[in-house]
Amino acid sequence: MNEYICHFEHLPNELIIDLFKYFHADELFRIFNNLNNRFNNLIKSVNYLSLIISKENHDQIENFHIFSSYLYTLIIINYIDLNLCLFNKIRRLILINPSNKLLEQFDICTFHNLEYLSVNCIGPISGISSLYKKIFLNNFPNLKSDYNLGHEAIRRIEGWIQSPILRILKIGFVEFFIFKAILSICPNLYYLDFGIIIPSESSTKIEPHLNLKQLILRTSYNTWSVSVIKDVFACIPNLEKLSIHRKDNISIIRKSFIKYDWLSSIILSYFPLPHRFYCYFHIFHLGKTEIVIGPHLKNILNQIIENFENVHKNRYQTRLIID
Repeated sequence: MNEYICHFEHLPNELIIDLFKYFHADELFRIFNNLNNRFNNLIKSVNYLSLIISKENHDQIENFHIFSSYLYTLIIINYIDLNLCLFNKIRRLILINPSNKLLEQFDICTFHNLEYLSVNCIGPISGISSLYKKIFLNNFPNLKSDYNLGHEAIRRIEGWIQSPILRILKIGFVEFFIFKAILSICPNLYYLDFGIIIPSESSTKIEPHLNLKQLILRTSYNTWSVSVIKDVFACIPNLEKLSIHRKDNISIIRKSFIKYDWLSSIILSYFPLPHRFYCYFHIFHLGKTEIVIGPHLKNILNQIIENFENVHKNRYQTRLIID
């Protein structure tokens, strides 16, 4: 019986393109580039090419310029320095623990096609401030989603202009006047995740932001203030999904939270039709010893959870997460 041997090049173009999607960009071009005109055209027609660069593989990747203009997603991990201008056509950029030197390249590189940006820093890094400025000066005209997880607060709004494309934003801690400025210049913002610090006085008034539907609000210790929360809620009347992260010392929960109303009356007064409220209650201990959850403390926590459920009365989806 004759055996039929099918070579890779005998496959139809559609199947080859599907297989190419499982390769990283550097692998794909290293293996198939310049074999023939057909493969050259096929690899350049693949959508959503991605590349991950880390210390483990940085030295092994050569000739970035050959494939950089065809990338859709670029991920750079841990203090890798390279020429970002080679990748100015990418749509998604993820930087994990980037160096200041890498972030400074946003001053000289243009990313007009960039739609998604994520910068995750485990510690303070000065280059984040410059990056915020670029975002709110609309230097990324197609940016729809931005996740900047740096520890540095935004404190200036000089020259900010409209960012009508931005719909998803996650930033660090800001004062209340910065929050209002963001709402003013991002009219189509749908999702916002930010931390609030003790607000400075500001007489600036804004029109209610009608498009914001999801809010994640993070508070630091001692900044849980009903007046601050009311000020935030007053700006976003059409909110549907709310999550709040609260931090408190374990020593005060016995006194303060068994009969606490967990913002139930405020939520209903500002949002007539809320869909979901999640509260993340982060308990910490100021002393040097570890927290020991004994039967008495467990009983208190159970009472807190039961009270949380009772005050919201199943009028919308609720959940209290204690850690």
